[in-house]
Amino acid sequence: MYKAPDGSSFGTKNLHDHVKNCNGHKSLGQLKLMRCIQKKLQMTKKDSARLKQMEVEYCIDGYNSFHSVKLAGLHILLQICVDFRMKYGKIDI
Repeated sequence: MYKAPDGSSFGTKNLHDHVKNCNGHKSLGQLKLMRCIQKKLQMTKKDSARLKQMEVEYCIDGYNSFHSVKLAGLHILLQICVDFRMKYGKIDI
């Protein structure tokens, strides 16, 4: 990233316009490339085991087939719950 000295008349117009209008937080410092790339999060082994345990309990408590945890409808429902959690925070469903 190019930075022109304050009050200078050289540099790119886009950069000068950006610097004049930028409302970014100074505390964040320069934007790093890795902040722009979405990383695929990996579940820990402990959380993965907990999820498997909850799947088993779901099947046993509701007399559901173990195949039912692989059905698209359940996955869609769970994804909606995750999306709502991200949007609204912790809610009582």
